[in-house]
Amino acid sequence: MIIRFTRKRTVSFLILGLLCLVIGMGSFLAYDFEGVKRVFYVFFVISAFLNTLFYLTQYFNQYLTLKNNFIKQNFPFGKKINLSEIKEIKRFAGDYQLKTDLTTLTINTTIIAEDSLKKLTVVLEELNLVWT
Repeated sequence: MIIRFTRKRTVSFLILGLLCLVIGMGSFLAYDFEGVKRVFYVFFVISAFLNTLFYLTQYFNQYLTLKNNFIKQNFPFGKKINLSEIKEIKRFAGDYQLKTDLTTLTINTTIIAEDSLKKLTVVLEELNLVWT
């Protein structure tokens, strides 16, 4: 099961990337460059590339993956924990904190799509643990 980012979050990276690309390329083509101005406009092109990369990363590798009794954050250094090792589930400031003996996985619920949040809550409730 895949826990998805909100559509608003992913599309905002795409829109920001396209906006930076339009500003950067438009400035690149419209103006004669001198020293510092060139760096400023190149910054927009690099920003466009990075924001588009963030969009593609979040679109294809969503927030969380629940597979084979494991929950994994899909970040470069994201945590992976076994659902059977979870000792405590804590709700704190709208987030879920899944605690094991060795690690704590914090799930930011504000960036999860509504339907995915419902699925995640159902899976966590099936663990029959005390929520604090």
